[in-house]
Amino acid sequence: MKNHLKSSAGVDVHLVRDMVLTGANDYNFYSGFLMAVEKNLVKKGLKGALNKDLVLIAYSNGVSRLISIYGRIAGSRISLTPKEKAHLSKELMEENYDSVLTAIKEAKKTKSASAKNKAKKLVAKRKK
Repeated sequence: MKNHLKSSAGVDVHLVRDMVLTGANDYNFYSGFLMAVEKNLVKKGLKGALNKDLVLIAYSNGVSRLISIYGRIAGSRISLTPKEKAHLSKELMEENYDSVLTAIKEAKKTKSASAKNKAKKLVAKRKK
């Protein structure tokens, strides 16, 4: 087994990082979980109900799925401590949070542009 670096909190940081990268590269996890979470978080962000705690909870829901995917790829059952699971959730969030914020900004731009176009059409109809 590889010699993994343990942080001061007793978390195997190399394993956690490798699992996050595996999740990003696994099509089923990416499309089935990460994209769904991002879509949901964008909706929450547009409503103004987004905070870091909510985001962390959303990503923590996929930890068990990611553990099983990683175990299947590694060829052995992976067992993580509660600290490592929490660290994995945090890493998933940090890896994907910027794309969520970017998607929210883009959605707001699209929404405002769409509203402006609708307003222009209404004004044009009234002038006729």
